[in-house]
Amino acid sequence: MNKNIINGTKKCSKCNLIKDVCEFHTNKGVYIARCKTCTKQDQSHKYKSFEKVQQISQKKKETYQLQKNTIKIPLIINNIEIYLLFSPADNWSLKRNYNIDIYEYSKMVEMQDNKCAICKQSETMLKNGTIKKLDVDHNHETGEVRGLLCANCNLLLGKAKDNIKILQDAIIYLESNKKDCTFVENI
Repeated sequence: MNKNIINGTKKCSKCNLIKDVCEFHTNKGVYIARCKTCTKQDQSHKYKSFEKVQQISQKKKETYQLQKNTIKIPLIINNIEIYLLFSPADNWSLKRNYNIDIYEYSKMVEMQDNKCAICKQSETMLKNGTIKKLDVDHNHETGEVRGLLCANCNLLLGKAKDNIKILQDAIIYLESNKKDCTFVENI
């Protein structure tokens, strides 16, 4: 029955070490092929793999839940159908911060051809690997929504603190140094 046992020792099939038989588990009176140490390591790896599978499964559930709750709004921009995707949190955030909902936001996107109200360019900034939505620009004193801006133009207004004088001075500065800017562009 236990033909691999010699003088109370046995060779582990995994680590190939010869160990005392007390280092092996038995199953129905027969010593198993792997020593207790190797068996424990195997079970430890299996448990870690199981934990990883559970984590992946949880992420899939969360992704599914997010997709299930995602609101998809179709728009026609330059004769091309696009979809804006919103989570319930997006709607809540727009309502709380700007007193508009995702449908009003979508209408603004359509009216602006999905382009920034200042530079007239599409958004290029990435957020979580995808192009982010245009930022809602608003008057910080009255809360009135002014339009949608790309991240760079929104940052420009934010850094200038919406101060028209600072922005006019910046224009004057750029115009007075226009020849230098033109020279740089030609390089």
